[in-house]
Amino acid sequence: MLKLFLLILFGIYIYYVIRKKRKIKQNTAGSQLDELVKCENCGIYFSKKKAIRYKNLFFCSKKCKKQYEDKVGR
Repeated sequence: MLKLFLLILFGIYIYYVIRKKRKIKQNTAGSQLDELVKCENCGIYFSKKKAIRYKNLFFCSKKCKKQYEDKVGR
């Protein structure tokens, strides 16, 4: 009976160790750096994921995109 109890405890321990290692791998894979792009209007650098795209250009906000369009004449 004691052997069965210890075997079950050991199995639970192994389960949590493996689970923890998988979680660490997932966290490190998701923490890659974002690519930075430059706003065509104001010149600041920001994450490409948050960019507003217009043709092949990147803008940090709708306001910057509108100002650029007004300058260039769409």
